[in-house]
Amino acid sequence: YTAIGGLKAVVWTDAVQFVLFVVGGLFALFYIPTLIDGGWMAAIDTAREGGKLACLNTEFALGGSFNIWMGIFGATIFVLFTHGIDQLVAQRVLACRSIADGRKALIFSAVTILPMMLLFLFVGVMLWSLYQHTPMAIEIPQNALGKKQTDYAFPIFMLTEAPVGVKGLLLVGIFAAAMSSVSSALSALASVSVMDLGFGKSAKDDDAKLKLSRKATIFWGIVLVAVACASREVESVMNTAFALAGLTSGGLLGGVLLVLVLNKSDGRPIIIGMLTSLVAMLAIKYGLKEAIHWPWYTVIGCGITLMSAMLAKVVMGDMSSTSAD
Repeated sequence: YTAIGGLKAVVWTDAVQFVLFVVGGLFALFYIPTLIDGGWMAAIDTAREGGKLACLNTEFALGGSFNIWMGIFGATIFVLFTHGIDQLVAQRVLACRSIADGRKALIFSAVTILPMMLLFLFVGVMLWSLYQHTPMAIEIPQNALGKKQTDYAFPIFMLTEAPVGVKGLLLVGIFAAAMSSVSSALSALASVSVMDLGFGKSAKDDDAKLKLSRKATIFWGIVLVAVACASREVESVMNTAFALAGLTSGGLLGGVLLVLVLNKSDGRPIIIGMLTSLVAMLAIKYGLKEAIHWPWYTVIGCGITLMSAMLAKVVMGDMSSTSAD
């Protein structure tokens, strides 16, 4: 439906899928405690004793467990990227009828994101409490490294604990979340490929660009299927996805900030800064591995982009002055 209907289809289906997603999450949150002897109180007590309700870790660290500083600095800078630079969100804002409507959309997103995150965090807490009282009917699978793939916990709950009929609702909720993410990504990738990367230059008119966009959507759909197959062995899909996004998010954010500051000056320092950031982030991701958590990636990448670009600008300026002399 993304290839046929484009962004309009993505927006309207996302609206319906959002409702199914929330309804499924709310049902799970209120149903899971009924499966535990003692209900809500027992579930909360178990979670508290297991440290699952400890929501404030003030210890500053680049790696290890998540802490509040990752949220204050890392998440804030990352949201600047997602809501200001990333085509995934920008395409929705640009589709609004006016600047005022675009602002309303961003404000609505900012207001609803925290309750949504808390909802599914508490669903995870309730699931953990449930399986402290009741053994899992199906064991969580392990990847090639022997680590448990905890992403399977909720699907296992659906198959073994959810009542007949509700299984379908929860399944639809999971598919809604997945389809919403994939359709938005396909639309963004097709748009960037045709309009920004120059693949649409050969198109003579809008109809030709539309056909090319549909072909690009199908192409990127095949690519994403391949990526999904390759990611089956990861321990956590969410952490892996955010970490991979962090490899380029800092460079892109830094590049846009430099364009705004430097205006129409030479673009070569910006390109050098972004490439330097990418190389550095690859070294951090695959060299240091877990020494630095992904919430810091955008902050570090943006900082490297800004510093290396400004340094390159100074060096190129000196070289230009020397050549002129």
